[in-house]
Amino acid sequence: MGQQSKHAAATWISYKLMRGKAASLGFGAGDNYISDSWFNITKTFTLPGYTMLNASIFYDKPK
Repeated sequence: MGQQSKHAAATWISYKLMRGKAASLGFGAGDNYISDSWFNITKTFTLPGYTMLNASIFYDKPK
């Protein structure tokens, strides 16, 4: 399969407040997963898999 990982997955979720003083303020979180992959075409060296965690805070300015 060359230099491609066999498994990959990603998730993301977000929530925006709709009422009160913090209306339009939002939060998000997610992750990305990549499994082990071969570093070279001869498959003699493996790069380890990894997981990245992400987060966000956002504000939608009212029009």
